[in-house]
Amino acid sequence: MLRYILHFVAAAAVVTACRSPGSTAGSGPSPGASGPPASLVARNHAFLEEVRYHDLPRLGAFFPESGSLTYVHVDHLSRGDSVSIKVFSPSEARAALERGPLWDAFIVQYEEQVVGLLGHQVQVRGSRWQWVSGTRFVPPGAEASSPAFVEWRREGRRWVLSAFGDEAFGDGSAGPVWLTRQEPAHR
Repeated sequence: MLRYILHFVAAAAVVTACRSPGSTAGSGPSPGASGPPASLVARNHAFLEEVRYHDLPRLGAFFPESGSLTYVHVDHLSRGDSVSIKVFSPSEARAALERGPLWDAFIVQYEEQVVGLLGHQVQVRGSRWQWVSGTRFVPPGAEASSPAFVEWRREGRRWVLSAFGDEAFGDGSAGPVWLTRQEPAHR
């Protein structure tokens, strides 16, 4: 649990530090509010549906046109967790989607799939992720500090990705608990 909390704090610090002027990353309903705006829930679901159906060219429509996009990846290894945080400018993000780490995060391979990457999370856990706070969504049943998450910010009148995260299990580490549960994927 502590490793996920530390990961969440580190990712939040990077996202906050990388915000562009005038953006509202991490802002959302005030404390005590009943939930996120319907437009944010719809945008998150539409994004995850594009991930589910592997429509990589259309994913760029969710990327920011100014400011940055942060990708947080946790590798669960037998010797401990390794967290990498990559911050992309708008042009770098689009290039990384075509031939880089963002491509790897979103694509689903039917053979030798890396368990825990964002595309795999959506395939296994569905596209109706739960809102946990601010503009953060996590897979169904996951804790707010989950390494798999999507966060949004406003850019003008539209919601754009601010940050997202995923994970991978390898090197003899125990697999994810959520994969062993027999829960139906929520669409």
